[in-house]
Amino acid sequence: MTVLDTSRRVLRTASLDLIAGLQAPTGAFPACSTFAVYQYSWLRDGTYIALALDVAGRHMPASAFHRWVGGVIEHMSPAIDAVLAHRAAGLVPDASLLLPTRYTLDGEVEQPNDDAWPTVQLDGYGVWLWGLRHHLDGRLCPDSLRSPVRKVADYLVATWDLPCYDCWEEFGDRRHTSTLGAIAAGLAAAAGLLSDGAYQRVADEVVAWMRRECVVDGCLVKGPQDHRADASLLTLAVPLEVFDPFDPVMAAAAHRIEQELVSPGGGVYRYLGDTYYGGGAWLIEACWLGLYDLATGRPGDARRCQDWVIAHVDHQMGLPEQVTDEAQVPEMVQPWIEKWGPPASPLLWSHAMFVLLDEALDGAA
Repeated sequence: MTVLDTSRRVLRTASLDLIAGLQAPTGAFPACSTFAVYQYSWLRDGTYIALALDVAGRHMPASAFHRWVGGVIEHMSPAIDAVLAHRAAGLVPDASLLLPTRYTLDGEVEQPNDDAWPTVQLDGYGVWLWGLRHHLDGRLCPDSLRSPVRKVADYLVATWDLPCYDCWEEFGDRRHTSTLGAIAAGLAAAAGLLSDGAYQRVADEVVAWMRRECVVDGCLVKGPQDHRADASLLTLAVPLEVFDPFDPVMAAAAHRIEQELVSPGGGVYRYLGDTYYGGGAWLIEACWLGLYDLATGRPGDARRCQDWVIAHVDHQMGLPEQVTDEAQVPEMVQPWIEKWGPPASPLLWSHAMFVLLDEALDGAA
């Protein structure tokens, strides 16, 4: 065993222990327990975290998370019903009626404050349905979760064509390719969970819309109103499986990401022009690229992505959200540090994506 092999195995175990140790008694996962504005549970982050536990055979904490989400959805049922009623009447619901993207660890909607969060994001609800399908390993939805699953699926059917904030919590007046892909993956999962082909038909409609409106010159782009490359597009191939990795529009997007968004040191930027903490390279994106490389038969490239992640572990804190040593806009690093402190660390989503990439590499080997 090489030194690198040893360190990645140590980091994998440490990542799983960290995730399990920070899970709230309710089943929720904080995005980052040490970063004040991330001490909430996002459905998007939490689902990837639960998936990492599942692939490592730690199913009980993953189950607890999905039960927590089910309880949150039941609690939010009146809000979902109000949105469905608006859409049935041919009305566009005000953003204030739509579900938030994150909740307190007790499953409550956070109270408004002076630093309001860009909360209306649809992708987390689709990712949760997709993740639950994986958690159940092809089994039908248990009775205890059937109502929440149907509520979320109906909510996505009613709202998929509305603008919202993207997975980076920006550009709330637009529609986003990666968000639409997460919705399509979630509706396809709901079709399987509930044995209801109507949700698959809507998922197919969403993908068809993406092919018409989110492809420019044969390449998937950030969105219909934004033709930049975006690293989140990689998730549409792996792990969401909305597009085959070799689909020409997907392959073109991945190639463009590799050409435009890989940093000189081997990290991956979110998109060009990012200024959050200077627009540094993110660890989850390096893992996404590694997963895509592996899916397209390039394990060596996938290993290099993993090596870059390992090289940026803080042995006191863990894996951060992003690193700023190759920031796109260096002068924007300090203003964010003055506002919120250093970049979030440990970010549980970073640890989860490392585990998922490591599991995939081991499986390929």
